[in-house]
Amino acid sequence: MATQKDLLKTVILKGAVEGTKVTGDYVDVAVPKTLTPAGAKVTAPVTGYCELRTKSTNGLDSGGRPWLSLESLGVNSNINCSWFFDGGTASAIPVVKGAVVNISGSEAKVDFLHFFKVIGGG
Repeated sequence: MATQKDLLKTVILKGAVEGTKVTGDYVDVAVPKTLTPAGAKVTAPVTGYCELRTKSTNGLDSGGRPWLSLESLGVNSNINCSWFFDGGTASAIPVVKGAVVNISGSEAKVDFLHFFKVIGGG
């Protein structure tokens, strides 16, 4: 016969496995097309992941230093963008519904900002 401890362990492990499923749908959020170091703020519409994809407007091959930054609740991703003009770069971070997401950058334009909902279980 299973103890309460065994049942609790089973529920926790089941939730951890189900918590990694992405629904396949996403929420597309409108943001300014040109990234600035001052950035823009958006509110996360779902709990899951936020993905920002950019294209360089002045790549390293043209003397530029394109970069992008995503930040929410202390989690951040700071990366250098593509070395080539109009080359694409993407970054993603985990987000919580209702939290503010800061996006900023330089010498890059926004291709899209998607929020992917992650299904929990347990």
